[in-house]
This record gives sequence, C-alpha cells and structure tokens, in this order.
Amino acid sequence: MFEEFYQVEPTGRQAACGAHGMGLGLATVQRLAELLNTRVELSSRLHKGTCVRVLVCSAPAALPAPVTSLAAADTDEEASLANLRILVIDDERTILEGLSVVLSNWGAVVLAAQTRAEALALADAWDQPPDVVVSDLLLQGGDNGLDVIAALERHPRGIGPGTARLLVTGETKPDRLREVASAGITVLYKPVSPRVLRQAIQAQRAAALLNVDA
Repeated sequence: MFEEFYQVEPTGRQAACGAHGMGLGLATVQRLAELLNTRVELSSRLHKGTCVRVLVCSAPAALPAPVTSLAAADTDEEASLANLRILVIDDERTILEGLSVVLSNWGAVVLAAQTRAEALALADAWDQPPDVVVSDLLLQGGDNGLDVIAALERHPRGIGPGTARLLVTGETKPDRLREVASAGITVLYKPVSPRVLRQAIQAQRAAALLNVDA
C-alpha cells in the first residue's frame, strides 16, 4: 500500500476511456512520517472497513515563551524578506497565487511563472535577476524545475551565483531524488509550512551572498 504507485497500460474499455490512475499518495505519506520520526499503520478487514493509525511520541509540555519574544522573532523574520525579489515557478495556478500572497505579505517582491517560457520571458524584461528562485520540481509537459533553473542560468540576463535556489516537491522516486541531490539545490518536501519556507529562503539567501563575497 505504501509503495510507489504503478499502473500497467490500460486495455480495452479502460484504454478507450483514457483511464489513468494517480494512486493514493501513500508513498508520500510514508516519507513524511519518516521525516517526522513516526509511523503510519493501516489495517483492513473485508466488509468491515479500514483503520489508519498514526503513532506519536509523547513529550513533556513545553513552557510557554513570553509573548514579546515570539512577536519580536516573527518581526525579525518577516523584516528579512522586505524588498527581496523572489521568482516563484509552479504549474498549479492556485499554488502559485497562494505563494505569491504569502511572500508579498512578508514584504517580498514576487515574480510568478507557470512554465519555462514564462520564466524566461520574465528574464527578458527584468532590470535585475531575482534574489531567490522557488520552483516546483515537476512542471507541465514533463518539464522540471531543475531544467528551468538551468535555463535561467544560461540566459544572458538570467540568474547567477547571487541568486538563491529552492526546489519544492512531493516526489519520492529514488532516481528523481538522486538527480535533485546531485544538483546541489536545497529541496523542501511537501507539505511545506510557511514558517519552514521563510526559514529556508533566509538560509539560502544568506548562503548565496556568502558565495558572491567569496
């Protein structure tokens, strides 16, 4: 149940209807559980139903932090994105719009693209390259974020060492993950909370600036 979904080529009526499944996404669930150091179990009984269990380690309650300290921390984090130019690439318009709203609320200047062509068109017109590129890994038409970032690097007015790079994905296939790892680009695995996204942007931006100074 938790292995990668695979479907043989449909035949007969299924082929005529263009029947292609997408799976349940349980491989992604399993990976997320492993990242959280927990476990998901599933058991079924015929004609009875299915039971899903998520095991969570107990921990002592944390002492509440002073409200002023939390507020100050949030302010510092949000201020660090003020006027930061961020290019977001995702073929899902709803996700693209959601990220644009979140990043804009943090003070960033957002450039949005759904495809490689749109991203390169932005590069043709911008006065300066973005400070950060955040791209989904899998895009429309078999394209992927790694190739789009590479295309932006080759563009005459594209991105250089001073631009931080982030990939976001729900991909779990080992060969794809090895490809991403070999590229040396930081990856965030879905679902990504706004706080984790903001921290990752800050960290990669700081690393990019160090590379330029070096």
